[in-house]
Amino acid sequence: MKKTVILITLLLLICSTAFSLPISRDLELNTTIETEVEFTINDSPEPGPLVIDVFDTPVAVPYYLKGNTPVKLSVSSSNAVEYPTITDFRLIVTGTPANYIPYALSIDYTGGGTFTPVVLGAAPVNISHTNGVFEITSNIKVTLTGGNYTAGTYADTLTFTIAAQ
Repeated sequence: MKKTVILITLLLLICSTAFSLPISRDLELNTTIETEVEFTINDSPEPGPLVIDVFDTPVAVPYYLKGNTPVKLSVSSSNAVEYPTITDFRLIVTGTPANYIPYALSIDYTGGGTFTPVVLGAAPVNISHTNGVFEITSNIKVTLTGGNYTAGTYADTLTFTIAAQ
């Protein structure tokens, strides 16, 4: 009898450990958020030519920049690329770099109303963000320098480059 009680007790212990609760399992959750950056100038992702016909008065060009990863912004001029000795922004009569209208470019990089002059060849400007997320609705200002200029069509193409910080 004593052996039977011991045997039953052992069986109960073995069975109770085999079916004991609680049981734990891990489930890992994750997701991937793709990098997105939206940039429009003059209310268009592909803006057409901007005609500026006033001198010594800033012309505001609206821009919108939104993203979910830290970025930096730089600006280059096709005239400065074509004529490497140029150190300032210039509208040039095609093929005649001696005929030009100097202009100033400034950008409000935060949307707060503070405009920073853009310098040709300067390092890109880091766009401020909160944990990588940003949304800026602001302006780029272009100011043509007044003077006496030769008749002609003056032009420059600006390239805005957005890259990861």
